[in-house]
Amino acid sequence: MILCDTGPLVAAFNRADKDHVRCVRYLAQNWTKLVVPSLAVTEICHLLSDPVRRGSPTLAAEFAPPSPTTSFA
Repeated sequence: MILCDTGPLVAAFNRADKDHVRCVRYLAQNWTKLVVPSLAVTEICHLLSDPVRRGSPTLAAEFAPPSPTTSFA
């Protein structure tokens, strides 16, 4: 089990991050061992959607797409 915080996941989803390639490689090799705290998911979505940090709402949506059973009505 590997407890994974915000930084490596943000880097893996954001190609503009200087550690993108390294984090993608590491996470791909260890994906089945990762445990991501629920509070980290919220922080990751916030950082990925922040244009100041070279993010966008599209990046956040790629990380946490809506569930097929999600209803916004």
